[in-house]
Formats: sequence, C-alpha cells, structure tokens
Amino acid sequence: MRNAWLPALLLSLPLAGCMSAPSSAPAADPGRTLLASIMMTKSSFNGPIRRKTGFEFHVNASPGVGGPFLEGEEYRDGKLVDSFDAGSSSASVIEAIEKVGLPPFDFDREVSAVVARLEKEAGQRGEDFLVLGSRDSPEWEIVIVTRSGRFSVRNLDAGSIDVYAEYSENLAKLKTVIDLLAVYYGRLKFGL
Repeated sequence: MRNAWLPALLLSLPLAGCMSAPSSAPAADPGRTLLASIMMTKSSFNGPIRRKTGFEFHVNASPGVGGPFLEGEEYRDGKLVDSFDAGSSSASVIEAIEKVGLPPFDFDREVSAVVARLEKEAGQRGEDFLVLGSRDSPEWEIVIVTRSGRFSVRNLDAGSIDVYAEYSENLAKLKTVIDLLAVYYGRLKFGL
C-alpha cells in the first residue's frame, strides 16, 4: 500500500491535458476564410507590439450557417477580447467589399507617386507643397483578401490612406474597404 497513489497519478496525468484553459483563438474552420486583418505592429510611443493587437474579419461560408456572413475578432496584447458577427445580414457587407475591386498594389509606391504628382502640380502653380501625414503614428499591418487578390502592407502611416485617397484610385478603394469594415463593426457595437 506504500505507493497506492501511483496508479491514480499515472492515470490522471494524461487527463490533465484535457482540462487545459480554452484557447483564445477560434478553432480553424475550412468554411471560414480571412477577409481582412488590421493589426498594430508598432505603437507610437512604446515600440514594437509583440502580441496580436487589432482586428480580424472572416467570411464564414460553412455548410449550414445560412451564410456567407461576416464575423470577426478583436485582440489586445494577444488576448481575444471580442468576437462579433451580424449573421446573414452581413452578406451585404461582404458583397459591397467585393464590388470595390481592391487590387493588390504597392502601397509605398502609390503614395510616393501621388506625392510626386501633387508636388509637381504645386510647383507648376508656383506654390510650395507640404507632404501630409504623421511621423509619430502607430505602424499597422493591413491584409485584405478578396476575389481581386491579396492586398498587404506593413509599417505604414495609416493616416496617408485618408489624406491621399482622393488622388489615387487604389488608395480610394483601400479607404472604402476599411470604411465598410469600420461601419460594420461600429454598427454592431451601437446595436444598430
């Protein structure tokens, strides 16, 4: 009877793994595909972000879900802090994003071309041109995947999307997609 506890311990060790804390990430689902990821990669004042911080939006077209519908997650410091979806009514958001036709493009090259054009036009008018944007904004990684392709950019001044969208068709499309996602999320939070 000296080691009567040993068999119970050996039996409980494999079962201990079954009682682990739930994962903070949703389980993989083959009917669920990434539509957009907007993640902060560097904060304005604290340097690189080491854990997932931002938003992911997925299209759920799994059999039996009445979709496709748009669902998403918000992460802060690697932890899932919010899951959201509007069910089948969000199909119109997915459709609107697809209609935008955002192509994959080189973000930095696009912004540089816009700045060069605006600078040249200002010079022709005899005016000085002030490059707009922010040098102390956070850095973001934005990925958007549609039938038009996979757009991806990292380490950008996200404010330049709004500032230069009126001068570039590609930047205008990117702004439209981000605005559609922001309105979708905002309406869910407002309960509308």
